[in-house]
Amino acid sequence: MSRGLLFVDQELGGTVPFDIYLQFPPFESIEEEDDFFMSSADDYPERYWFDRQKMDRLVEVQQRLASEPAVGKLISLATLESVAADLNEDKLSSAEIAYLVGALPESIRREMIDPYAKPELGLLRISGRAIEFHETYQPFEITARLQDIADEGEGVVLTGL
Repeated sequence: MSRGLLFVDQELGGTVPFDIYLQFPPFESIEEEDDFFMSSADDYPERYWFDRQKMDRLVEVQQRLASEPAVGKLISLATLESVAADLNEDKLSSAEIAYLVGALPESIRREMIDPYAKPELGLLRISGRAIEFHETYQPFEITARLQDIADEGEGVVLTGL
């Protein structure tokens, strides 16, 4: 057993990467000239794809993953939304989510949103790591358990491991 890998597992949330993708209908652009309510061009119209229903589904799957003992660090937009909800003292509404995503400067959106959401493809991503040195970690068994979590929901895909 490598002390370096053991350190990464115990202190940094795991060594074996995996991703879970949640599939939704993709964002469909609305022609701006047809939009009576838009006074100027929207720099990020994809913001309206993000809503409470998608976030609730994302949170649900992430919580199921987090309940697995051999699953370590998990990162997704649910993590960002959790911080914003704590500041707001409640869950964000669909309008608040759209505003928050749209209010971010493009450079920050590229760093914080784009790795975990592809509205044009209808995908939300949870990035995770399994704890290889956890007593319940058996490669085929954890893959099967994570696949079971993915299979519980329509449009959920496990990659990696």
